[in-house]
Amino acid sequence: MPVNSRPPTILDIAEAAGVSKTTVSRVLNGSARVAPETRTRVRDAIARLGFQVNLAARSLRTSRTGLVGLLVPVISIFGLIVESLDGQLAEHGLGVLLTSSRRRDAPRDLDSLEMLVGRGVDALVLAPSDDRSPELARYLRSLRTPMVLLDREVRGVACDAVLVDHAPALLAAVRHLVDDGRPMIGLITRNDRTRPGRELVAGFAAACAAAGLAPSSTHVAEFVDLDQQAAQTGVDTLLDRGVDAIIATGTLALTAGILERLAQHGVGVPSEVSLVTWGHAGPENLETGLPTIAYPVEEVARLTARLVLSRIEGSTATPRVEVTRTVFLPGDVPLHAAVG
Repeated sequence: MPVNSRPPTILDIAEAAGVSKTTVSRVLNGSARVAPETRTRVRDAIARLGFQVNLAARSLRTSRTGLVGLLVPVISIFGLIVESLDGQLAEHGLGVLLTSSRRRDAPRDLDSLEMLVGRGVDALVLAPSDDRSPELARYLRSLRTPMVLLDREVRGVACDAVLVDHAPALLAAVRHLVDDGRPMIGLITRNDRTRPGRELVAGFAAACAAAGLAPSSTHVAEFVDLDQQAAQTGVDTLLDRGVDAIIATGTLALTAGILERLAQHGVGVPSEVSLVTWGHAGPENLETGLPTIAYPVEEVARLTARLVLSRIEGSTATPRVEVTRTVFLPGDVPLHAAVG
């Protein structure tokens, strides 16, 4: 843009894109009520003319910041979900303000939430480190900011949520192991401070019962963090109890730690102990060659984005709960072929 020329306006963008001023405003405000091809045309005109949004002025005018606050326990574990959600919200002109509770520190949840709310975010997406915390529940009930819980259930808080059903995948995994002649099965998972930990333990118990396994043949090792220490302690505990199969509901890093510990014990996989790993359903995963329970990253992000956008658009409907599920892959199906 030449020196002394005036900066482009919304009217200039509308003329260049061949649309109305209202349509340009909708694109800038992240409205879903714009056809994808029209949105692309408007954005091309914005880039071509060098138009820049005055975020401070827009915030004062609309009482919106264009930001969605996102709280997760550990960024590295939720990274793929964060990346996918950020991309989907960006399609509607929204940015993500990300923070974590730093290794599942429950008091940090409240500090992080206060920071996000203080920044004036338009909505919150929350995966707190302890969804049974009374202090967290009281704080969330006091908020007027729209929120979506990410695979969490906070007692006494009525809001949108995206939940993951792990039961069918666990049932399929247990049946696979039993059919393979491995009836002594152990589970390494999170503790009951969050919904996934509770649901995985319950789903595992139900799956073992459905397979006709005696309670004495199934064992659970629960941890706050599924890290290297959990891998070592979990393997040691389960081997002492005589398991011939392990289901590990953690990241690929946990799987690597488990494989390393089994090797230190001189235990072969899968010749002596079968291992079912945990992965994210997406193209960035490496194939382990092992049976895997795949987490539907893209579907979780898509459902979360849809709920967030609905609330930012002004929906006053009763809270919605969307449910997706993990998928069991027996080892000969690539992770990226799963749901999402």
